[in-house]
Amino acid sequence: MAKNSFPLGTIRHACTDDDREAGLEDGSGMCRIWMGQVYALTGGGAEQLNSREATPAPKGLLLPDFGAGFTEFADFANANPDGSAWDAFTLTGCSDE
Repeated sequence: MAKNSFPLGTIRHACTDDDREAGLEDGSGMCRIWMGQVYALTGGGAEQLNSREATPAPKGLLLPDFGAGFTEFADFANANPDGSAWDAFTLTGCSDE
């Protein structure tokens, strides 16, 4: 990534045969559910993450259009016919993994 670029994220899952037939498998051998720019949620709103600056972890993350893409994912739709998914996530702690 270039000097002034911002973090991009990708969320993938293990492909089913239907996913492969639909051409959803990417070069990783997995199927992509979402890909886009990741934003930090702070007390003042959403801000671009800057991986070049040492800053505290944000209160949450915003993944634009994740919810819309995830609800179209067949496994989610089958398990949650009336379900919804969101674009904003609250961080509750850190993991050593």
